[in-house]
Amino acid sequence: MPDNITISYRPPSYPALPESQQLKGIKDYNTWSRKIKSVIGPTGTKLLTSDTRPGVDDNDPLRKQWEMRQEHIMSFISSSLGPFVEDVIPSTADTVKKVWDALELAYNPPSASSLEAVTTKLLHLRLEESPSTEDLDSFTREFNSSFELAKTKGLTLYKGTASWR
Repeated sequence: MPDNITISYRPPSYPALPESQQLKGIKDYNTWSRKIKSVIGPTGTKLLTSDTRPGVDDNDPLRKQWEMRQEHIMSFISSSLGPFVEDVIPSTADTVKKVWDALELAYNPPSASSLEAVTTKLLHLRLEESPSTEDLDSFTREFNSSFELAKTKGLTLYKGTASWR
């Protein structure tokens, strides 16, 4: 990046959520998640779905801006949680996405039908006997996509069987 380009970032001012809008349990999750997304806006909402760190190294201005956004949104999310809710967030959750995924898994559990659909999709993936490179690439993409979906739904796979955590 040329030296004459500067990237400015003004941290947003997120309003404190009243206690009545804080996440306290499963029954509050949908309302709470909509409120969080509306407050952080589209740019912040992108951070809920991606862990991709921009820039080439830790000194890159884009990376620094991304890290500041992460910190502000994580702080806002933490302040919007009721007592004991934060306990479901693993200590290894170092990005907004990981925090969001942990909260979603704990307070918005998947339905039995969605788990069955993911399980069926994974168990029915087949690879032809003499696959071409394109077939292998396609199979790998499909498997990875299905496996990631299974993980986000809390599905654990054991030697061809699946169970929900």
